[in-house]
Order: sequence, then C-alpha cells, then structure tokens
Amino acid sequence: MEYNTKNSANRNGQTITYYSYKGGVGRSMALVNIACLAAKEQKKVLLIDCDLEAPGLHQFFQTNEETQGFVDLISDINDWIDKEENNNEEGYCRFMAGQLEKYISKNVNPIAANTTSFNDNGPNTISNSNSGFDTAVSVDLIKAGKFDSDYSKKLGAINWLDIYKKAPAFFRTFAYCLEKDYDYIFVDARTGLADTSGICTMLMPQKLVLVFALNNQNINGVVDVAGQAIDYRFDSNDYRRLDIYPLPSRIENSANPYLQKWIDNYKGKFEILFKEKYKLDECRLSPYFDRSFIQYYAIHAYGENIPALYESAASSNFITYNYNNFLTVLKKNIPSWEVISVEEELAKERQANDHFRKGLDLFYKKEFTNSIAEYTNAINLKQDYTDAYFNRGLSYEAIIKYEEAIIDYTKVIELENNAADAYSAIGGVKLTLGKKEEALCFYNKAIELKPNFAEAYNNRGLVKNELDKNEEALADYTKAIELKPDYADAYNNRGLVKNQLGKNEEALADYTKAIELKPDYADAYNNRGVVNNSLKKYEKALVDYGKAIALKQDYALAYYNRGIVNDKLKKYEEAFVDYNKAIELKPNYSFAYNNRGIVNDKIKKYKEAIVDYSKAIELKPDYAIAYNNRAYVYREMKNYDMALSDSENSLLIESNSPDNWATKAQILSDMANDEGFYENIEKAISLGLDINKEINDLPGIMNRYIDQSRFKELLKKYNVDLNKQQSLVG
Repeated sequence: MEYNTKNSANRNGQTITYYSYKGGVGRSMALVNIACLAAKEQKKVLLIDCDLEAPGLHQFFQTNEETQGFVDLISDINDWIDKEENNNEEGYCRFMAGQLEKYISKNVNPIAANTTSFNDNGPNTISNSNSGFDTAVSVDLIKAGKFDSDYSKKLGAINWLDIYKKAPAFFRTFAYCLEKDYDYIFVDARTGLADTSGICTMLMPQKLVLVFALNNQNINGVVDVAGQAIDYRFDSNDYRRLDIYPLPSRIENSANPYLQKWIDNYKGKFEILFKEKYKLDECRLSPYFDRSFIQYYAIHAYGENIPALYESAASSNFITYNYNNFLTVLKKNIPSWEVISVEEELAKERQANDHFRKGLDLFYKKEFTNSIAEYTNAINLKQDYTDAYFNRGLSYEAIIKYEEAIIDYTKVIELENNAADAYSAIGGVKLTLGKKEEALCFYNKAIELKPNFAEAYNNRGLVKNELDKNEEALADYTKAIELKPDYADAYNNRGLVKNQLGKNEEALADYTKAIELKPDYADAYNNRGVVNNSLKKYEKALVDYGKAIALKQDYALAYYNRGIVNDKLKKYEEAFVDYNKAIELKPNYSFAYNNRGIVNDKIKKYKEAIVDYSKAIELKPDYAIAYNNRAYVYREMKNYDMALSDSENSLLIESNSPDNWATKAQILSDMANDEGFYENIEKAISLGLDINKEINDLPGIMNRYIDQSRFKELLKKYNVDLNKQQSLVG
C-alpha cells in the first residue's frame, strides 16, 4: 500500500464510528448490516472492532483465527513510536505502508443464516445454524486481535493515554491512511466512557453514529458524549468537520402512547445540543428522525444473523428497510439537521431533473455556459446527481476549463464506485493537457472497471500512439473494433498507426472501412489521401482531399495536404490556392507558410519565398526546415552570408539532419570554401545523405568534385558505389 495524508484529494473514504453509551442496543448489528448493504453497492468497506473488552464483529464473518488485529496493531505501533525518527506523521505512514496488511482480514464473507420462508409481511421462520457464508458480499475486517493466550496480556499492557501523549496525531493519521483505500471505514466503539471510546469518538471519525435505546441513561449518555466529541474537534487542529447522527434503536412498531413522548424527548435534546455547539439559528431534526431509527423485531434478537443479506430493503416490514434508510442518509454527506422530508426530497428531485433536461438541451445547442448553469442548479437541488456532475464536466471541457471538468469527473468517481466513464473522461482531459502517462493510468482504470469499454480501448490507443508504443496502440484499436465492429473512429485511428509503421495498404483498408461505416467522415478521407500520396497515387489523393474539404469546409489540414500533392504535380497555382486557404483558416499555420515558400522558390519568386519562410520561423522559432529552406533561397540570390547564417541556425536546432549539413556544404562550395564543403558533406554522408539524389539534383556543384580523388575516397569510406554515382552524372 502507498499512503499519503498530505493531500485530502487522495482520500475518498469516510471514517464512521458507531458508539453506544450502554450495551444491548443493537450497535454492532446495525454496523454490520449497514456495512453489508454498502458492500452490495460495490463499495469498499473496512470494519474495525474497537470494543476490545467485549469483541464481537468477528462472530459475524468467516475469519482466519491466526490473523492479528487492532490490539496487536496498537502494541506494535507503541514500540514503533518509541523511536524518535518514527514518531511523526511520515513515520506513521511508513508503518502503515509496511505493516498494516498483516492486521487486516481481507474479503471476509458474512454469515448466511438459513431462512425457510419469508414474505412481504416479514420472516416466518429463521434458522441460525451458521452453516454457510454469503460469498456474494465481502468486506475487510480488523478484528479486535488474535484471540490467543497473549490477547489479554497485550490489551492490559496498552496505556492509551500514554500513547496519545506520545503521538497525538497517530489515530487521525491512521484514519487518513485508510480513507485512501476504502469508501467506508466503520469503527465499532466500546460502550461507556473508556479511553478507547474517546479515541473512536473524538480522534478518528468524520461521522459519529450514536445508537441508543429509549431510556434516560442511554439518551443522556450519548448526548453528553456527542457534546464532548464536538468540543474536542473544535478545539483541536483537526480541520475535518465532525457530523453527529443519532440513531434510536429498538423502536416498537406499535401504537404505543408513550413512544411520541420519548421521540420528542431525544429530538429536543439533540436540537438544543446542535444549536448550541454548531451555532445554528435553528435546528429541525424531525425529517431526520422520521428516516433514522431501527425498529425492534424479536426474531432478530437471537444469534448473529444479518437480515440485510436476505431481506428486501424496499419493504417497511423488514428491519433492513431501516438500515438502508440510514445508509441513504449517511451517503448524502450532509449534517443531520439538513436532512429533509421524503416529500420535500421528491419535489427537489423533480426540480433537479427539470434543470438537468434543460442543461442537456443547451449542451446539444452548444450553449455551454448556460448548460453549466442548469447543471449547477440540478446539483444544488440533488447533491449526489452523478449525471449532472458528468455532463457539467463535458460542458467545462467544451469551453476549455479543464481543471473544473476534472473536479466534476472526480466527484462522479467519489459518488459511484464503478464510474468507468468518469475515469475515461479524466483520461481524455489529461491527454489534451499533454499528461500522457497520467492519461494512460485513467484509461487503464476505466478498462479495469469495464472490460468491454470499447471507447476506453480506442482512447488508450491514442495515448499509446502518442507514447510511441505503436504495437500496443494497434492492439487497443483492434480490441475496440472487436468489441464494437461498427466503430469507425477505431478503424481510422488504427489506420493512422499502420501508416506510421509503413503498412500503407493495411492503413488504406482501415480508412476505407471507416468511410464505409461513416460516409461523412472527413478525417478518414483526409487520412486516406495521405496514404494515397505516400503510394504516389496522386489523383486518388486529390479526390480524397477534395471529399474531406467538401464535408468540412474549414478543414485547414486537408487544404494543406492537397497543396502538397498539387505541388508534386507541378500545379503551382492550385497549390498556392490551397496553402492560402489553409493560412486563411489557420493564421498561425507555420507549415503552410513554409510550403508556400517552397512553391515561391520553385517559380523563382525569391522575395516572396523569403517572406513566407520568415513568417514560418516567426511562428515556430525552432523550425529547422524553414531555416534550411530560406538558406537555399538566399543561396539562389547569391546572398551567401545570410544563407550561411540560416544554415547554421538550422544545424543548431537539428544537427542530426543530413540535409542540413548538405545545405551548408553547398553554400560553402559556392563561396569557394572547398575545405568547408568536404567537412560538411562528409557529416551529411555519415548521417545517411542520399548521394544519388544529391548528385542528380545538383550536378552543377557535384560535378565540380566528382572526379577529385578526395571525393572518391570519401565515397569509398562510406561504401558508396563509385561507378553507379559517376554514371548518374553523365
């Protein structure tokens, strides 16, 4: 495990302590059932048994008796913090990273009680034979300890106050570390006012659940503990808010005339407490307590059965209905006094859905700022509205507010355990920002959560292509096509990689398939034009570029590419028109300026060529080719000093280019500097200069040297066929 307590963004989980002042109120049973309901929702759940004098959580689960637990952990940490270099937050993190795993029972399954029959009116008979385990549900568990002969000795030797004095930040750091890896950490605290109870209620949790029965001992006890916990949190340097959730238990399901009096009793006491401690103008807990209570069912008073495993959570005739209602309250992440009635919540949900639909309509109209406002209205009304967060993220992306988009996608991940789409969306933003390795991690996670996620495979292929992992990119595109045979984008992207790998015919087939699947696919036409150009099928390339432009009239790249083909076909006027259009559409298009300069050079408009190359260099100061091309023009104009300066600039930027060295050699030859010519032409040849082409293209220069013995020795040194070269000069 890797732990980081510095950055709260790395922690998605919550530490929630379940406490009761007196025993026998159903605290542990409530904790276990709510934990199993959360696990059913694919949440990652850890239970910690801190009721060390009377441990019981392990009785609900299939555990390994040899696994150590909380007592063993505290005993070991006590030894650890005795060393000065370990007694700090970083030291605690090192302990967690190196040793925490050995105290955790991983993926334990709960006891599955045998039911013979049950219906909507409740269970008729139940057998607690504990003959099996529900393998469909699992949680992680830190038991109270390893229950051997040393357990009592280890427990008795722990001085909780001494540990707190030595390491006051340990228990908070312990919770922080766990919150990085778990959605919920449920802590079962000891009853009463013991030292461990204070640790569990004051130091560790973000939420404190107070389970109590309807008598003054229970009610006054939990109210006092709540007040102490709130006071401690406000007086400490712990920045986290502590939310208190009272949970009345063993409530009769009958028309008892005394019940309402007791409800008014505990409701009133908590309202007074919260108003005083949290400085509230008003505190209304009726909606909260209407949802948050545990009814009493005699049938569940025996054994360690877990009704959440087999009862319906939708029927109010089951105790699981109460547990599920309370889990729903916890998931809202709001204080108990902000909980609203079911009727108010339904009305808010309807309003939220209306805003969401308006946002969606505005998004499709590309009114992104307005769509963001509507999605925000929806979220304000329904704070767990994952679709609204996701779509607002898309809107932020559309107006290039990438950080805001990431925040919204991250919120979706916090709210949904299997948010593969949100991981993929963050991957897309990271790729746009050039953070390729981070993008790869997010796409990997999306695919892990959703193995048939064709779009994530396609997008991961884009990243791998950017990272020059072309074979892996091909595999991802092929997988995307396998999962989604009509995926035109994946065919197009696979064509791009095949083209890069020189597999031109295969690339051509992929682009053609993409066009077949998506006849208005301008990018695929453009890309197919690039391959046809490479294969010297120039007329076909022109047709493809023309189609791309017809489909997408502002397609600067297609105009640019068509200009290249027209140039090759010596259709200079057409090339001019295309490069001009590309520049009109994309005024900072340095490549188009460079290529227009090439055409000007060919038709001997040297001044215009100089202007174009200069603009290309202005837009792209590291543009070695443009410097090299401008050097050629200055050479044609016999301005050798400027030519040499440009040539040297091109070499400063790109010294591994044989063409750049050859250009300098030619300029020095024009300047009658034969020694400079030989020095630079040898460098060009050593880097792979095509001498055949050089002699054919520049016979005026090369004929000056071809018969010289020094030139022949140079060619021989690099294994060039002299006879072949000489025959080319003619």
